[in-house]
Amino acid sequence: MYYGGMPSRNSIKLSVADSLYHCYNRGVEKRQIFVDEQDYGVFLSRLKQMLSDPDDIKDEFTKRERVKSFFGRVELVSYCLMPNHFHLLLYQYDETAMADFMRTLGTSYTMYFNLRYQRVGHLFQGRYKAHLIDNDSYNLHISRYIHLNPTPITPSYEEYRYSSMQYVVHPYRKPTWLNLGRVVKLHQSIELYRKFVKDYAQADKFEELDDIYTLE
Repeated sequence: MYYGGMPSRNSIKLSVADSLYHCYNRGVEKRQIFVDEQDYGVFLSRLKQMLSDPDDIKDEFTKRERVKSFFGRVELVSYCLMPNHFHLLLYQYDETAMADFMRTLGTSYTMYFNLRYQRVGHLFQGRYKAHLIDNDSYNLHISRYIHLNPTPITPSYEEYRYSSMQYVVHPYRKPTWLNLGRVVKLHQSIELYRKFVKDYAQADKFEELDDIYTLE
């Protein structure tokens, strides 16, 4: 099977304006970073706050919860949160936006997690990784990989609550802070993209992708 434009094993340091990146990180020593529904909810609420127009959500968050807004600087194209790691497909408009976004997100969530579980120290396994998506083939396969991540832990990756795939299946539910269009536009319709993902939903097919995109 040919996968044109697959990533190198090293994190790409180059930061390019008007570009798409696959960003990910996992818990230190592969420990859980999401223990229950509340943890997933807090992480998603941080994404919502950081990516939404501040005027639209100004009354939704307490002073303690508030984090920096990246509205107009960063777009979230797809995501998947797993018990001990997460994947984000991000589009940055200026060359410093993604790094600032990921730093803010990681710090905010770590502070919440450490306070809730009465722990100290690092939550994540070092600095996040980011790979530049520099061609359409890479774009197609990485979004499919992200959306198929839950297959080892749930019989229905399409209904997994902590993945943007649910909004491919139910587009009327899609939040305003998620822009799936950058992935779907590479197909003729959202239905064809759904089929494209489903083609690799079998365990052996997903393993082919997992061998390429496995976390460092």
